[in-house]
Amino acid sequence: MSVRAVPPAAVALPGNYLHACLLLLLSESPDHGYDLAERLAGLGLTEVDTGTVYRALRRLREEGLVESEWEESAAGPARRRYWVTAAGDGALEASSTAVAATSLALRSFLERKRRLGVPAVPVAANG
Repeated sequence: MSVRAVPPAAVALPGNYLHACLLLLLSESPDHGYDLAERLAGLGLTEVDTGTVYRALRRLREEGLVESEWEESAAGPARRRYWVTAAGDGALEASSTAVAATSLALRSFLERKRRLGVPAVPVAANG
């Protein structure tokens, strides 16, 4: 039996992790899509392009989890500013439960691996 190495890009995250991250960031402070895309790196999402962020924000808005409005800018074109709704707060709580369960499962896995005497080696985010 051969064992294949798992590529670094195959990180298993909870479903809709991007949506959960956007809700978390917007709960911290309302923001614009481009700025949110940059802030995602702090949550481990370093390879998400702005188009994906805007599509996710549109879906969150359609689901009533975020609201938005256009803001005029003297320095450039108007930009849409997003913030979390009460329904979004509830979705963030549900997502937090899923992330916590994933975290617990991963810690359990790594602890069992540690007991085998095989150190857990962190994989760099950029491979």
